[in-house]
Amino acid sequence: MKDRLARREIRHLSVFALAPQPLLIISIFPALPVSAAVEVGRVWMPKADLPLQVYDQNRAHGGFEPALMIGSPPDRARPAV
Repeated sequence: MKDRLARREIRHLSVFALAPQPLLIISIFPALPVSAAVEVGRVWMPKADLPLQVYDQNRAHGGFEPALMIGSPPDRARPAV
């Protein structure tokens, strides 16, 4: 049950890839509870889901900075199928 719910939520985010101005990367911020972040990482499928960009808060620079890219962003020059 929990697996299906997490998979469904990831799929909801992937719908944005089909929008007129497609979302190419799903951004993950530290406001996500640890248990939810672990579950997202566990159910994420590299060939089916959008890449994940994980951010970390850096107070020295006054905000969030990219910390980890999981998966590779799609090539924008490639024609849509």
